Amino acid sequence: MTATVRKLEVRKLEVRKPERRGRAEPQPGVTEDVPKIGLGMLLRDANAVFNRVLREELSQHGISFSQYQHLRQLWHADGLAQVELSRRIGIETASSTAVIDQLEKLGLIRRKRDADDRRRIIVTLTPAGRALEKPLDDCAIAVNLRARDGLSKAEVQGCLTPWAKSSATCAVRAVSRT
Repeated sequence: MTATVRKLEVRKLEVRKPERRGRAEPQPGVTEDVPKIGLGMLLRDANAVFNRVLREELSQHGISFSQYQHLRQLWHADGLAQVELSRRIGIETASSTAVIDQLEKLGLIRRKRDADDRRRIIVTLTPAGRALEKPLDDCAIAVNLRARDGLSKAEVQGCLTPWAKSSATCAVRAVSRT
């Protein structure tokens, strides 16, 4: 068990019940409904644990998490320009080049110059790259199911909707500041 997993298992925010003098005493086993800080850290820790488990699953197929991200984008939109592929993943084109080099050496993608604009490099899946879609997505599904273990469908939905709204709100505010 990693330190991050231990942190997640142990972390509880304690509610303090006021005494007569106004001092607060910890109430063991009682969690606070809405913490004032720590949401980002909790999400980051959960993301780290989730991605570690997913990386372990993907490695059984000889694929890294970065390679999976590239393949996943191509499964949904094959024939992307390398710059667009990098943008969709959220990384710099230079960082993406090394991953694309690896995928090409593995025979999972091909690169070719765009006939209309020789500066553009188009990335397409090979049959071998296309064939990995189900087994690799099955890895992601298995990790998701493991993460949901013990939660009802309503609890899972109750987590997803607020996080999507929160992410959208933060993204809009970040864009409006630029």
